[in-house]
Amino acid sequence: MSEINKVGVQLNAMDNEIGTGSSNPVGRVGYTDPTSGNFQPVTLPASDIVTPDGETAQTSLAQIPGIQTKVNNHCDTLVTSEAGAHGFRFNMEDKRMEFFNPVKGGYEGFDGTGGDDVGESQNFHVSGSGANLLINSNFRNPVNQRVQREITSNGYFIDRWAVISGKATLTSRGITLESGSASMSLYQYIEFPELYDGLTMTVSANVGETIYHATGTFVRGVDSGPSVSIDSEFQLSIISDESRRLRVSFIGTGVITDIRWVKLELGEKPTPFMPRHFAEELALCQRYYEKSYDINTLPGTSGARGRIYFSTGVLSNGLALKGSTAIFKVTKRTRPTVAIYDQLGNAGKISTLDAHGNRTDAQNYKYLTIGNNAFELANDGTSGGHLYFWVADAEL
Repeated sequence: MSEINKVGVQLNAMDNEIGTGSSNPVGRVGYTDPTSGNFQPVTLPASDIVTPDGETAQTSLAQIPGIQTKVNNHCDTLVTSEAGAHGFRFNMEDKRMEFFNPVKGGYEGFDGTGGDDVGESQNFHVSGSGANLLINSNFRNPVNQRVQREITSNGYFIDRWAVISGKATLTSRGITLESGSASMSLYQYIEFPELYDGLTMTVSANVGETIYHATGTFVRGVDSGPSVSIDSEFQLSIISDESRRLRVSFIGTGVITDIRWVKLELGEKPTPFMPRHFAEELALCQRYYEKSYDINTLPGTSGARGRIYFSTGVLSNGLALKGSTAIFKVTKRTRPTVAIYDQLGNAGKISTLDAHGNRTDAQNYKYLTIGNNAFELANDGTSGGHLYFWVADAEL
């Protein structure tokens, strides 16, 4: 059974019936009706299912491209093969099962009629989802190291996403955009745009449970590209800019609510959105932005959790050890800008400790050496130790 929408494909071995033309019945294939909750059988006529070479009719359920059967201790389940690019899907609009025909290059019903390639059926969890080139685009559970639920000025919002003009708000349902009188934009730049120059790309998004998508060729240096209108007020676009960068943007005037996810992929057709595990998403974000604070703590907050603590020592020649090294969890895409805060949250300052452990805030530090993997900081004092927090920013 699919975990999404509680609608899926199953093989009912108890009925021992199947319409594949096979002389060895292996069960009955069908789906669970989302309204009644009852098993609904479907017929698989051999004449409608063909091999990739288009010559041999299939006579076994297990031979359908992208499909395999398996038996476990709980039920007999029909699942999509990891090796197959596609498999079954349940078309929510037409309320029927469809399979991917590799010869025709699209989904069709078991009666030979074709089905749409996008729509509500994309909510059905199938294998063959294209890689998402966007980072942190599951807006219902995003990485938010800057701890911003709302932004009304230009700058970065949740990780990897920036806003120009207008207002962006993060809710449990996704992101809401409000432009005011001028046009606004929510956007993300994608690294290495030269890799995609001249390629066909597809962008898709779920806004208020409606899926929008646009497909076209990305051309570096051209400030127009594939786009789709959302509620006649905003455009979802793949564009470049004067710096020849690749950008995905929501841009427009008015209000759009509940942007749940966005996806950018290679190819001419949208594939299902598959959210990454939060830990994986966080690591991807930390290539561009990382902090020593706890993940839900706003940088510049007074406190002790996440601080760097260094206790000064003295060498045999009497020289004091005053430096400390902070190592990044993830290598940065370039040498970042590092902001330092003392324990009270004063920017550009550290807290120092004397030989008795007494703390003094708002103190200067001597130097800061920064690399892609770590940075070094030196205490400007001669004894004791120092405390500080840091934020490393390597955004595009």
